[in-house]
Amino acid sequence: MITLRTVLAFAGMSAALTLAASKSKECATCVPAPTAAVPPECAAYQVAVDKLTTCASLPPASCDATKQRFEATATSWAATPADGRTALAATCKNATEAMKASGEACSH
Repeated sequence: MITLRTVLAFAGMSAALTLAASKSKECATCVPAPTAAVPPECAAYQVAVDKLTTCASLPPASCDATKQRFEATATSWAATPADGRTALAATCKNATEAMKASGEACSH
């Protein structure tokens, strides 16, 4: 079973990896829409994050941390080189599955 702690750790690792590769300015409110540079799996990841962070049984601090990690990760998506997009799609897909698993016990 995937726990919220695992999800947050995964999101933190994803953020560190993608931010290290990013040369663009960070923007806490800028989440790129899916394009040729941003795979649709990443849009699904955003939907899963949005759903999980509206969970009434999730502590507000956890919601805030999840949102911040997602935003930090998402700001670098558009800067992902073409040869890294397949890996980005896989990372977003795994993160989406982890978010969904964490939210299964959530009552909205």
